Amino acid sequence: MYTIYYMHPFQTHPLSFLTTFSVMLHELLENTKIQYNNMLEAKTKPHVLDDRLIERLTKVYSEQQEQEGFWMHQLDEWQKQTLNDNQRKKIHDLIEPARRINALNQQMLDLIDELAPHTLTKLLQKDPLESGLDFLSRADFDVETVEKDMHETSERMKYMRDEYVKTRALLGTYIPRLLPQLPRGALEASAQKLKLYENGKVLAQSMHEVFVHLDYCLFHSIKNGKNLVEQHLETHITTLSNEEKSVYGILKNAFFAVLRIDSVLIEGGIAAFDLIREEYYILFDESLARTAQPGMLLVCHLVKQSDFVLTTGASIPLSQRHETREKVLNNLKTFFVLHPTKDQRTITKLATEIFKMCIWDDAVLATKPHMT
Repeated sequence: MYTIYYMHPFQTHPLSFLTTFSVMLHELLENTKIQYNNMLEAKTKPHVLDDRLIERLTKVYSEQQEQEGFWMHQLDEWQKQTLNDNQRKKIHDLIEPARRINALNQQMLDLIDELAPHTLTKLLQKDPLESGLDFLSRADFDVETVEKDMHETSERMKYMRDEYVKTRALLGTYIPRLLPQLPRGALEASAQKLKLYENGKVLAQSMHEVFVHLDYCLFHSIKNGKNLVEQHLETHITTLSNEEKSVYGILKNAFFAVLRIDSVLIEGGIAAFDLIREEYYILFDESLARTAQPGMLLVCHLVKQSDFVLTTGASIPLSQRHETREKVLNNLKTFFVLHPTKDQRTITKLATEIFKMCIWDDAVLATKPHMT
C-alpha cells in the first residue's frame, strides 16, 4: 500500500495530480481491506499474533489515520476550481472511497486494540492460573492449539532454513563462475551509470563496491528485455548442466528490493516488507539476522523460493541511524509519485539512483555488505 509516500496534510496539489491521487487512494483502500480481513481471521486464534506485529500495525494505521484529512481536503479544494464535466465526475467518484478509507482505518485500529491483549507474547507473560482462566473463557483458545501452532511454525521455519542453506550454497557456487563471463561493455556501462567509471577505467574503493557493481550489472544490463543472466541462459542452454539451468533459472527472476526489517524470527529468518512491491516476505539471511534491528532498510536483489526469499549477494543494510536511510526513503516517495508504474525500465532507473546514492554516501563501505 502507499503508506510510504503520503503527502503533507492539507498540501494542495494541481489537477494534474488527479490520476496519481486516484491510484493512491484506491490502492490504499484495497490494501487496507485485505489487511483488515486478514486480521479478522485472527479473531478466532489471536495467539498466532505477537506484540511486534501489533506494534507495527498500530504504528502504520495510526500514521494512516493522521493523514485522513488529506484525501477529503484535496477533493474539496479541487471542487472549488473550474472543472470540465469529466474532471467533475472523477472527483465526485472519489468522495465515497475517501470516506470509506477513513471509516475502515478506524475499524482496523479498533480491531488491533481488541486483539492486542491476546497475543502469544501476552499469553506467555501470564501466570498459569490467569492463562487457565483465559482458556476457560474462550472455547476456541486452548493450550493444545497454541502448542500445535507453535510446533508447526517451528518445524516450518526449520524446513525453510534447510532450503535456504541449499540454495545459498548453489548460488555461492555458480555466481562466481558467471561473473567472469560478463561482457566488458556491460560492465563499463553499469559503472558509468553508478559513476564508477573514469578515464576508461572502472573504479571502486573496495571489494564491497566491486560486488555491488557486479550485482547491479547482472540484473540491470538489459538487452531485448532480458538481463545478463537471462541472456547467458539463452546463449548457453545446450551446454549447461541441469543444476546450472536450475540455478540460472532462479537468478533470472531476481528483482530489486528495498526491504524494511520488521522483526527477527527463529532459525535465521527475518520478517521484512518490500517498499517497492509492497509485499511481506520471510527473508533468510543468517549473517544479517545476528545484527538486524526493526526499522533497518536493506537495499538488495532478491530471489524467491516457495515460502521465502534470499538475497543474490551484495546487499546493503542501512540502520535507522544511517543518514542514507532517510535519503532512500525520500527517493522512494518522490519516485513513485512521478512514476506510478513499476515496469522493468522504471525499476532499473530507481535501482540506479539508490545504488549510486549508497556508493557516494559511502554507505556500501560503512555497512560492509555480505556477499554470496
